Amino acid sequence: SIRSYIINQSVSDSLYGRATIFLQQIVKLLFGRGAFDSSAINLTSAAFFFYSISMLGIGLREILSRAFYSMQDTKTPMINATIAVIINIILNIILSRFMGIGGISLATSISASICVGLLFISLRNKIGSFNIKDIAISFMKIEEVDIIISSIKLRILNR
Repeated sequence: SIRSYIINQSVSDSLYGRATIFLQQIVKLLFGRGAFDSSAINLTSAAFFFYSISMLGIGLREILSRAFYSMQDTKTPMINATIAVIINIILNIILSRFMGIGGISLATSISASICVGLLFISLRNKIGSFNIKDIAISFMKIEEVDIIISSIKLRILNR
């Protein structure tokens, strides 16, 4: 069901979100050798951070698109994807001037979030309400635990 997928996606997004606390360390461990200097590590970490914002949105976009496909509606996801691509191009041009590589990844996150919002609205209009309040409550509980765990990890890291 959509509800269980959103909850599962929220859990994986929370795990990924906690990984963003250790961005520098993760990038340095994976890539920090040879010509990949501290400047490259900082740029990659910035891109990783802004892309991490959209992880939940990208997962939800996929499942919501499949919900439309299962109802034999390929037009709605295609229209929403087209809108998201146009928004992404415009934001890439604008944000890359101010933020560099971080602006490009932030533009992708924003356009993915907008696409998910449009897909949610379209799905609600097509099938009616699907108990979004319960989904939001479950998501908030997951985020509360995530904040607590992340705070503990930050304390340990800063010792």
